[in-house]
Amino acid sequence: LTCAMIIAQPPNVDRHDCHGCPYRFKDEGSLRTLLAQPRKAPDGATLPRLTAGDIEDIVQDAKDMHYTRACFKQFVASHRGAKIQRDSLFRSPLEYYLTSVSAWEAAGNAVPTAVDDATPDGKRPRESTGGPVSIERTRFQPKAE
Repeated sequence: LTCAMIIAQPPNVDRHDCHGCPYRFKDEGSLRTLLAQPRKAPDGATLPRLTAGDIEDIVQDAKDMHYTRACFKQFVASHRGAKIQRDSLFRSPLEYYLTSVSAWEAAGNAVPTAVDDATPDGKRPRESTGGPVSIERTRFQPKAE
């Protein structure tokens, strides 16, 4: 699903969960709480929290109904120092994920091994270019010891 399709759907939100775009469906207090939570990197390390200024900017965009811009600002604030090779907003959660993994790998970090049930070769087509990517999805496998 694209971001536009997700944003256009009716909300499916309760006080503990949000199925859809959090910038569209969460109330201001819940969104602030979500953005202020500690975040984990794919390897389990704790990442720096968003600054109060970042949170304020993101929440203001969400209040002004600029949901994809709020999402992009959250991405940029969450990936400080990463060389983000894009000049447009995200079009889908998958594109967000793939860009995040690429930034993680570009910083010299390893991405956990994953299994993709959708294709026999373990590759998923890249949504924006139509080409294959090596970033598999779904279940993460435990590290071999």
